[in-house]
Amino acid sequence: MNSINNNVVLTDVRSTIHEIYSFYKGYTPKLSTHIIPIIGGIAIAIVATIIMVMYF
Repeated sequence: MNSINNNVVLTDVRSTIHEIYSFYKGYTPKLSTHIIPIIGGIAIAIVATIIMVMYF
């Protein structure tokens, strides 16, 4: 059960990163295209870590 939940969380995180990346890629100036998704990815990584700590 734990491994299934972990897999679902990881898939959700990956798709969320992809959505945020494509959103910022479309709507920000070229200078920010590489900076903002990295910041968003770090924020998502922190949230994912908190989720994993809460579940395990």
